[in-house]
Amino acid sequence: MANWCSNSVTFIGEPSQLTDLKILFEAMALKEQKQRKGQLPDFIFDKDGFFFDIVWDNDVLSYQTKWSPNTDIILEIGVRFEVEFIHGYDESGNLIYGEATYLKGEFLDTCLDDEDFDQ
Repeated sequence: MANWCSNSVTFIGEPSQLTDLKILFEAMALKEQKQRKGQLPDFIFDKDGFFFDIVWDNDVLSYQTKWSPNTDIILEIGVRFEVEFIHGYDESGNLIYGEATYLKGEFLDTCLDDEDFDQ
């Protein structure tokens, strides 16, 4: 059984871009409910990083992933839709806590590691 990683992504862009993202994620949420399995956007071909429990609320995406965040997929989505984002994530069972940002064309992923918890 997987440990669940909680993810929250705030997208930053033009209203039309955010509407396109809302349509994408709301469609994925409906598909998840019907199929009862995690989802990926149709243009993502990875075998990992599926989105579960997808909720879009006020231009913020909340969802779960198994074991670890799917920052690489969020980056692909950001680049494709030409939006910036701030992606917070945590999975307390394996002490995974971090924040990934894509701002002004630069991607930065800051994650606490085991040494941060030894103090």
